[in-house]
Amino acid sequence: MDQDNLASALRALASDEKARPETARLRDVFDDVEAALRSGVRREAVLSALHQQGFKMTLESFKSALQRIRKERAKAGTTLTPIAAPEASKSVTPASKQPPASSSNTKPSPTTSAGDPPASFDWESKRDKKVEW
Repeated sequence: MDQDNLASALRALASDEKARPETARLRDVFDDVEAALRSGVRREAVLSALHQQGFKMTLESFKSALQRIRKERAKAGTTLTPIAAPEASKSVTPASKQPPASSSNTKPSPTTSAGDPPASFDWESKRDKKVEW
């Protein structure tokens, strides 16, 4: 068997939608599905759009496949692509890099000084004592 023919046959299988499981096909469009779900589109509407494109999965199998793909991506450390904003030229700073908003209702964290870790709570000394209300 010629190696080029084998490679060509395998590429054809990989691109043949009928030869691939639906979960594998869902992985191909997962970022778009997640973007739709995060923007408020119901799962049923997303699944209906997938059905129009040839998917045959039920709502339960769709939910299960979404959970499996999310778990796989979390394990692999793959992040989701952000939802495309109408104005793509705007730069958005991720929430993790923005300074925390100050609020008069927030309590200061229990630290001994700036930068020290919070003091630990001694559960063993408290667990057997009677609660005073």
